[in-house]
Amino acid sequence: MPAEPALGLYVHIPFCEAKCTYCHFAIDPRRPDDVRQERYLRALLSEMAAACPRMLKSRSKPTRVAG
Repeated sequence: MPAEPALGLYVHIPFCEAKCTYCHFAIDPRRPDDVRQERYLRALLSEMAAACPRMLKSRSKPTRVAG
């Protein structure tokens, strides 16, 4: 069975106060309330848990978290 292709992961937290000139990712410059931040983080953790088996099998590249 062929090896899974290498997998890189970039996690963007879209609650920046301003957009950096080099950034092409969506942001929401409004100050999110705690409920909205919690909902986003729960969804993010759920997606990461779903991807975890594939990541463990792949030749994973470094993970980056920014925002």
